[in-house]
Amino acid sequence: DVGKVKSVNLQDLKNIKAIEDSLDPNSAKCYIIRWGKPTTTHWILSYDFRYNKKVAREKLHRAKEFVEASKKLGPSTEFHVLVYLLWSALELMLDVRLWMLAGHKPTEEHKDRRSKLEKLKKSNVFSTEFFKAFKCFSEHKDTARYATGEIRKTKKFNEKRIKETISLLEEELKNDPFLRF
Repeated sequence: DVGKVKSVNLQDLKNIKAIEDSLDPNSAKCYIIRWGKPTTTHWILSYDFRYNKKVAREKLHRAKEFVEASKKLGPSTEFHVLVYLLWSALELMLDVRLWMLAGHKPTEEHKDRRSKLEKLKKSNVFSTEFFKAFKCFSEHKDTARYATGEIRKTKKFNEKRIKETISLLEEELKNDPFLRF
């Protein structure tokens, strides 16, 4: 019966308990529901092992700030500033998702995040657009961050790409199911 819809008569549920012994924002939740007669016992088991919600919320808030700053600057200003702001927002969004997936907690190293993103490339955790934007902006982040050279505008990396990435991030921030906590 796994995955099938079952009707439950509320009279079959004799005892419902909620145990919440000083939960903090990073607690895991486990729901165990049992009903039925001794010969036809049914169970529902549900787990929420999302952890480090407090850290994820803080990173989400910072990502929103970077997106808002990018919108205010617009693509006609210093291109390298926009590139770095959007790369920062993309990396923070990546961090939020990695913090929310058990076993994917990111380290402080960019290459670790990139490796974890690569491993999740074929999953539904990240959209193809997010993956492409992260890869594109990662290639230019150091030049943008340190202003060590000019970031060349190309057909693939220009004002249009900036606007598309801002829109992508706004959609991700608004609609992403991983961020509804």
